[in-house]
Amino acid sequence: MGQAFGCIQVDQSNVAITEQFGKFDDVLEPGCHCLPWCFGYQVAGGLSLRVQQLDVRCETKTKDNVFVTVVASVQYRAMAEKASDAFYKLSNTKAQIQAYVFDVIRASVPKLQLDATFEQKNDIAKAVEDELEKAMSAYGFQIVQTLIVDIEPDINVKRAMNEINAAARLRVAANEKAEAEKILQIKRAEGEAESKYLSGLGIARQRQAIVDGLRDSVLAFSENVPGTSAKDVMDMVLVTQYFDTMKEIGASSKSSSVFIPHGPGAVRDIASQIRDGLLQGNSAQQYQKSYTEMGNLLGCVKVDQSTVAIKERFGKFNEVLEPGCHCMPWFLGSRVAGHLTLRLQQLDDNVFVNVVASVQYRALAGNASDAFYKLSNTRSQIQAYVFDVIRASVPKLNLDDVFEQKNDIARAVEEELEKAMSAYGYEIVQTLIVDIEPDEHVKRAMNEINAAARMRLAANEKAEAEKIIQIKRAEGEAESKYLAGLGIARQRQAIVDGLRDSVLGFSDNVPGTSAKDVLDMVLITQYFDTMKEIGATSKSSAVFIPHGPGAVRDIATQIRDGLLQASTSH
Repeated sequence: MGQAFGCIQVDQSNVAITEQFGKFDDVLEPGCHCLPWCFGYQVAGGLSLRVQQLDVRCETKTKDNVFVTVVASVQYRAMAEKASDAFYKLSNTKAQIQAYVFDVIRASVPKLQLDATFEQKNDIAKAVEDELEKAMSAYGFQIVQTLIVDIEPDINVKRAMNEINAAARLRVAANEKAEAEKILQIKRAEGEAESKYLSGLGIARQRQAIVDGLRDSVLAFSENVPGTSAKDVMDMVLVTQYFDTMKEIGASSKSSSVFIPHGPGAVRDIASQIRDGLLQGNSAQQYQKSYTEMGNLLGCVKVDQSTVAIKERFGKFNEVLEPGCHCMPWFLGSRVAGHLTLRLQQLDDNVFVNVVASVQYRALAGNASDAFYKLSNTRSQIQAYVFDVIRASVPKLNLDDVFEQKNDIARAVEEELEKAMSAYGYEIVQTLIVDIEPDEHVKRAMNEINAAARMRLAANEKAEAEKIIQIKRAEGEAESKYLAGLGIARQRQAIVDGLRDSVLGFSDNVPGTSAKDVLDMVLITQYFDTMKEIGATSKSSAVFIPHGPGAVRDIATQIRDGLLQASTSH
């Protein structure tokens, strides 16, 4: 109803572009506006002023030959004060933003190693944003923010990178674990060494107490019993201890029969696309057809904004018509031969399905007749120049250099196109090399090479971890053995020191005994204690003890003979 009375409504965060007889007239702010269609006014379209988002996925190669997909998110908006530029100057805003993103990313990433690409992604985003801001501000758009939201390497390379990281962390963990085991082993060995030393002290004190007790007993016995010597008393004490030992073995043994092999040498040895679009209002399209038909009937034509019309008279070029309403007396032979858009256009070409070039061009209003008449197929002829320059430049370069020097190739294409197309009334605004795609087999091979190199690093990390564990274990064992040796040495030293003091004290205080007699007695006493422990704790089914009635009388002599024979045989 509002349109029938010449009224329209513009929503908040939007503007409307109005034309009069096809020529740009005004930018309408949000609210209600009077638009008398009867005077040739119409709404050409609407433009959203909201911030919009464009997500771009760009595949490219790093310096170390890894193909990655870089996901960029561009947030942009049309500026109200330049709404006419934003509406008329670009034919496809999203495609042209995307082309700039491709160009910058594919110029930046091939200069970086894969690891550096991740580390410098903010620098890449800044480069994209600067280039977009510089290019799009001329067309009435503001770049609000540019983000590199993801960098996705080939799956095999990702797996290899994870292997390297895991292996490196395992090596650190293995080193810590090995250090902990080494410390535990050393501390255990230190404890055992100290235990052995204290055990030695205890044994020495035990032996000393035994010797001291025997000494006092022998002195008292020999003094109170006439006709007995100290040696007789010692023999009696040993025989008595032997009998006590046999009784304890029999009483405490868990075996049904006890056989003790006699002799001191018997016991041995001890480890994550928001859609967007410009509001293209078509509210006045229903009137456009009637305008055109009536205008043609009355000899009038309408030329839209950002467009020129080519006027001929009896088939000969007459003039270029600017946007607006023009008189076209068809009965005098005048007619419109065609229209020519002045908007920036973009042509994307594939060369051998390898190099994708994006050419942004537009017709010059001052040379509209040349642009309309001199070329039969503009896109095809631009494409031919692109093919010529790229196919002359790329074969001279290695694959890696093609990625790194793509800006030089784009510049060569742009210079050649500018020189050729300016003669035909066209301006080359920008030329971008937006993609370089090697053969699929080559890409796979390049990714395999990089993945294999990274797997080799992962294997090296794992081997280093195993080496560390092995070395730390060996160091711990070496330290443990050294400490065990120290402990045994200190134990033996404590025992020997205690025996020395006991023997010296016994032989000095008991007349008629030598140091060897005392040593024999101590050794025999220890032998009896050993037999008692064997009998009490033995897990054997049988313990043999050679014994006879005649052995009791001369037991001490037999034991001494056994000691002497063992010493001689050794």
